[in-house]
Amino acid sequence: MRRFALALAMVLALTVAACSSNGGGEPASTPLASTTSAPTSTSPSLDRAAAEVQIKKNWQAFFSKNTPLTTKLTYLQHGNTLKAAVQRFGTDPRTSQATAKVVDVFVTSPTSATVKYQVLLNGQVALPNAVGTAVYEDGVWKISASTLCGLLGLTGGTQIPGC
Repeated sequence: MRRFALALAMVLALTVAACSSNGGGEPASTPLASTTSAPTSTSPSLDRAAAEVQIKKNWQAFFSKNTPLTTKLTYLQHGNTLKAAVQRFGTDPRTSQATAKVVDVFVTSPTSATVKYQVLLNGQVALPNAVGTAVYEDGVWKISASTLCGLLGLTGGTQIPGC
């Protein structure tokens, strides 16, 4: 039951902005695009340090309760496909208790990175060793669809729209 509650809290933290706004009408932040050109099969070079900074900022903004839904979707791989899933979990008031903290980023290729993070509930570490994937898509480092679907899957229950 505790595992379910932790997973639910994390999922809810992901989506609280689906039903709220930051009050100012402006997005909490915008996705950080890579400072290097989009990788191609003939140009696999990448500034790893810059990518790690951008991944961390985009990841934490995605998981922030202050980021509006439309902005969250720009941080998420296949965001439009997963919009219903993000909205669905955004109605629970417990979402304001959960946040994510990026611990480390490992860029594994010009288009993929492993992200180690923690889930916090009311500022206390509840899930210390979470691991997800960031992907470089459309000039932006994004949370992978598989990472979000994996988190949503921890809550059990019905089929998740888009996953």
